[in-house]
Amino acid sequence: MMGRLSRLLPRGHVFLFLLVVVVALSQGTRRCREADVLLGEGEVQRIGGGNRDSDGDYYFMNVYLRPEEGFLGVAVQVLVDTRNGTTVRLAAWFSKDSLFTAANTTAWWRLLVWVWVYPSHRVVEFNVRLGDSGKDCHTWVTADNQQGLDVVGYGPSRWRHTEPPPECPYQEITEASWPLNTPTCTAPPPITRATTPAPITRATTPAPITRATTPAPITRATTPAPITRATTPAPDPLLVAAVTAVLVALVTAVAATLIAADLFRTQQRRGADQNAA
Repeated sequence: MMGRLSRLLPRGHVFLFLLVVVVALSQGTRRCREADVLLGEGEVQRIGGGNRDSDGDYYFMNVYLRPEEGFLGVAVQVLVDTRNGTTVRLAAWFSKDSLFTAANTTAWWRLLVWVWVYPSHRVVEFNVRLGDSGKDCHTWVTADNQQGLDVVGYGPSRWRHTEPPPECPYQEITEASWPLNTPTCTAPPPITRATTPAPITRATTPAPITRATTPAPITRATTPAPITRATTPAPDPLLVAAVTAVLVALVTAVAATLIAADLFRTQQRRGADQNAA
């Protein structure tokens, strides 16, 4: 077996082959960590803005999230026009613990967010989908129109606007059960550093939200169909690291064996030449 392998490897280039293997493994790891937005400890930043659906019924945003140690969660912000002619800013908070039900979060996750405005019910509803988690909440306000949507990340995390490379661990959205009773939205935690996300620009000064009396029951509109993609299970990072270490050790052992074999053959040839002389 060693003889066949030595014939496959270019003579004198064993170390070059080993270097190529190690570099290829490190390049794959680096590609999986590439991000459009990178947040560190204590940082808060606007990730991007949403789009209005073709019928104009709601705003939505599709983004990819890789949480890291210390990640706090996601805030969703919108501006809505009220019937008294003012514009108010509304925000909903979705913590990491409420979003991630799986133990392994060291992978990319597709995050889908959308916001509905129900003028007849005097309510704005926030919806979030991630993995097998479906979360929603509502804020009571008499609104006629929504002006935009922003997603804001809190704490160490990586964000992409496009799908991760195919070889990277990636969690698609799966079926989720919605809560029977929609809770009232919780405000995001206070920002303690100077990395405040850029506000949604509009000239009108926001007015305070006036909570209405208890509205009629909400009739939920049809949830926009999520983009389907075959779910790729996220491999265990410890298993990936162990396999990588075994591959490197195996290649190193093969290289050492080949070098020892070459040295042994060289000594045999020299001994034969000396005996002949």
